[in-house]
Amino acid sequence: MNTIKKTLCGILATGMMCGLLAGCGSDGVPTIGYVHFNTSGGGVWNMYGWITQDELDWYQENAMSNYEQYYANRVTDIKVTGNDGKTYVALDNEANFTTVQSILYAFEHDYLLENVNAGMTTENGQNYMNISFTVKSQPEFDARIEKEIAEQYPHIAPVESAEQQAAEARAEKLVTSFAEFDFTFPGAVTVSGNSNIVKKTGTNSAHVTLDLQEKKETITIKGSLTDNGSNPNPSVTTGSLSNFKKVNSYDNRFTDVPANAWYRNTVINAYELGLMSGSSGSSFNPNGQLSITEAMVLAARVRSIYNGDHHDFTAQPGEYWFDPYFDYVFEQGIIDEGTFHLLNGGFTDMSSGTPQYGNITRSNMAYLFASALPDTCYPAIKNVTSIPYDKTDGKPGYATYCLPIELCDSAIYKLYNAGILNGEDAKGTMSIYKYITRSEVASILSRLVNVSARK
Repeated sequence: MNTIKKTLCGILATGMMCGLLAGCGSDGVPTIGYVHFNTSGGGVWNMYGWITQDELDWYQENAMSNYEQYYANRVTDIKVTGNDGKTYVALDNEANFTTVQSILYAFEHDYLLENVNAGMTTENGQNYMNISFTVKSQPEFDARIEKEIAEQYPHIAPVESAEQQAAEARAEKLVTSFAEFDFTFPGAVTVSGNSNIVKKTGTNSAHVTLDLQEKKETITIKGSLTDNGSNPNPSVTTGSLSNFKKVNSYDNRFTDVPANAWYRNTVINAYELGLMSGSSGSSFNPNGQLSITEAMVLAARVRSIYNGDHHDFTAQPGEYWFDPYFDYVFEQGIIDEGTFHLLNGGFTDMSSGTPQYGNITRSNMAYLFASALPDTCYPAIKNVTSIPYDKTDGKPGYATYCLPIELCDSAIYKLYNAGILNGEDAKGTMSIYKYITRSEVASILSRLVNVSARK
């Protein structure tokens, strides 16, 4: 499954930090790519991968099935010559991202950058994406190389070895021009800093070349997220809650959803918006427990409709039917793959030949749905400061394991304060191990995608 990080910070971190001493990029091929922001501050990015033309030709001649599976749909027209003299072909890795703030931890490495910041601001009613960072100097980088070489090879002439390795690093251009990226915004962009590193290339665009200079250089990029009609990338989708529109007409098909049921209207709403369907053509199974797989599918549908990307969730040969949904959820950063496998304690039932992950608890559902949309879609309408947690577990209808409450706590409060969750009783109790039903999920979905329904 694709677990590529979908954020601006992920691009820069990978381009700048990838194995500087371990040989990544030692062929001298630069990391290149682009970041296209949409009006919500998310968008798409692409950090191209590389394969030699010789390798590509070999796969086409000797392993066509592998070529078609891994390369055919990703080969681009971009070619460069590496320091090794070989021709390299760029492979397309385009993917969506929703926030630039989520993995700034990637910059804890201090080889090239410091004082990295990225986030949205609002000025005079207009939203801007602000990016700033300081590029360290060439002498600083060389000193770091020398230090690490000395630490790695303390038994052999460390000073001479360090000098030799640093010289080789510079000669092979491991850092100089190591990464180049184009940034585009819905509106106008301004830049400041050394022109060898950042340049404005159009009304809405800027180019960054990570060249080390003799002294530190601070770079800033400020792009408007308000569409001025000159966005050179109109294919970039704009996320919006207004994308949730009626796509089905309810025809009283669910015989187990009576007219006086408390959940009737929300079930109808979830069905008409294309978020939920029945367990059969005539049954909704309102009291049935929702599985973890179904919850992941719902999270993918919600985000895809919000993004307006019309994502194709058709499974390819060799995939399970749900794999495209899972991949999309991971790619969008709704939940990472490691945390997903903790939703049920890591226990997967393979007796049917298809992975069965069990049912999802109320607290785990909160964790998933609190990230199904960008943070801007969860404005607080209440000030809930205390939630009574019922930690009953193990009995019928309850799990014996779910994500630690410390991990889910902020997500639960986020949904309570946004009016999406209100608890199971007048006290607002949250039974964290209790499995959630399909009717309850329909109710939550209706408030999740419709701010006016929140209370």
